Amino acid sequence: MSAIAEAQALAEDEHSILDGGANTDDDALSEADSEDLDQMAQTLAELSESEDELLSSLDSNPAALEACLVAEGNSKEMDVVGKNFSNREKNLTNAQSKTQARTQLERPVFKTPAIPATPGGSSGDLVSAAELAASQSLVINLTGPDLQSDDNNTLPSMDAADYKIIYSSRGGPLSLKAQHIDIQDVIRAASRRLERDLVTMNAFPDARNRGRSVRLALVDTAKKMQPSEKYAQLTVRMVTDSTFTRTIASIPNQRISTFRGRVKEKSDIAVANAYGLVPGKAQEQVAWLLPELIYIYPTDYQKRYIAEGKPYQHSVVTSILREVFFKGATSFSVKNDDVFVSSLPERPEKEIPMVMLALVGAAIHASLMDWASGHFVSVSSFSADRYYDAYNEHITFLTGIKKNSISKYHTMMYKLYNNIISGAAHANGLDGTVTASSALTRLNLSAMDED
Repeated sequence: MSAIAEAQALAEDEHSILDGGANTDDDALSEADSEDLDQMAQTLAELSESEDELLSSLDSNPAALEACLVAEGNSKEMDVVGKNFSNREKNLTNAQSKTQARTQLERPVFKTPAIPATPGGSSGDLVSAAELAASQSLVINLTGPDLQSDDNNTLPSMDAADYKIIYSSRGGPLSLKAQHIDIQDVIRAASRRLERDLVTMNAFPDARNRGRSVRLALVDTAKKMQPSEKYAQLTVRMVTDSTFTRTIASIPNQRISTFRGRVKEKSDIAVANAYGLVPGKAQEQVAWLLPELIYIYPTDYQKRYIAEGKPYQHSVVTSILREVFFKGATSFSVKNDDVFVSSLPERPEKEIPMVMLALVGAAIHASLMDWASGHFVSVSSFSADRYYDAYNEHITFLTGIKKNSISKYHTMMYKLYNNIISGAAHANGLDGTVTASSALTRLNLSAMDED
């Protein structure tokens, strides 16, 4: 049995379990099949480092990546198509350009729903509107509350081979909206999961782990989408076709950089005003702020004053957190309220996650670096290769506070959260390479609030 046939069989088994109720043999089979699919997904994710670097290169050279993806598509992808591919190919006119022809060939082929026969009649008899609606009611009613599609289309699910990637005729990165609606649903849901991971687990994953985590998120998300029948064949395609999965993974992979970029944009806007940076005169001030993470404290540059017992209480920290993660009815905090948890079981107050705060700290560091010459000059993208060390410095610093006094760490984090929620100013109006040890030396731990 071929790999795709086996995976299709597994998907059909899962479908039968949904329809068959509490059959113990089917339950046992479902568990085994699920384990097989999980193993296949893990195998898919274990790709070479060079493939992950290809995906992450979107940041630096989208055109080169697009050329590689098109080449992969021509050599591997386009040979596996729906049953209508050959007919569509024959109907292309000689007057079409190569780009137009390829775009038409790559459009998904939707299967026409078969009209069921009237009970007792011939297979060619038409059915009433009520009978047709009843035949489709199962598809409509299967939609559940979790990971459900926003699309109300009741067309039957595609075959695994019918899903194809639509490339831009102008070149450049893949467009999400150009893809089949099922692919769009999965990518959007997976992107929300990846954004959550960025602010709770690691804001700057390395190229290898980043590519692997994106592919696993796509497959796992597709398996959990509802109605499951609608996405079963797309799951099969992703599990059995690594080229297809690597290619569509370029879309959420790029969105990781876009997500971090939004943090940096808000930081760029806030930093100049928060620290009183003046073009042509900021060089010395930036050089004073960067060492030992001085920029996270309320300061007065003219007096060289640092409130050393108030880390992360500079107003700019609260401002960026609020703008990026808490502003609006559809903000990250609204959709992911459960990530704001206490580090003390006996203290239920919600905290800002450590990774989220470290990401904002790294963004402030990057914005100040753009002022290092005395004028604002954006020197590079907010990428891992340039700013991972700054991010890791904040992680190390925060971990040091937590290790020395978890109660003071909790107090700092929950007060940050409360001040953002209440909209209160977090500071009292006061206005690189660093090391964790020097930053912790600057900190006056005894002066920090404990309650």
